[in-house]
Amino acid sequence: AGTMMAIAGIVISVNQAVLIKKFWLKHFSPAMLNLWLLVPFAIGYVIMALPYKWVFILGLIVTAFGQSVYRVTMTSQTVGKANKMEQGETMGVLASLMSLSMVIGPVLGGLVYGYALPAPFYLSAIILVVAFVLLYRANIKNPPMDIPGVYAI
Repeated sequence: AGTMMAIAGIVISVNQAVLIKKFWLKHFSPAMLNLWLLVPFAIGYVIMALPYKWVFILGLIVTAFGQSVYRVTMTSQTVGKANKMEQGETMGVLASLMSLSMVIGPVLGGLVYGYALPAPFYLSAIILVVAFVLLYRANIKNPPMDIPGVYAI
């Protein structure tokens, strides 16, 4: 388990320290990353549901990759859209929601784990697919504006 977490940590570190600035934001808009990174994130959870250790590690890497970029772009976009006088409050609310999700996720995962071993991973993938569909529809109705200068990483 420690090796898997170390691998995920390396993926997250490289993605956030190097690739976000030098690759992702050069080739994709933050709004597009917010939408399309939900796909590998969901795929990673489906892969993790498969009953093979090496496949689980692959799914963990894919999920860590998606999460590491998504968290940065989502936070930056959310705070960047807030009024300058409300950005601190927005960041606080967002941090609270992220913390709450770290409680709700394991509780839900534990509940569905009793039904089947891979159920938490499938539930996570389903939630991400629903989020993708909702965000995609919202982007069609109201195209996102990228906020210049928000990504001072």
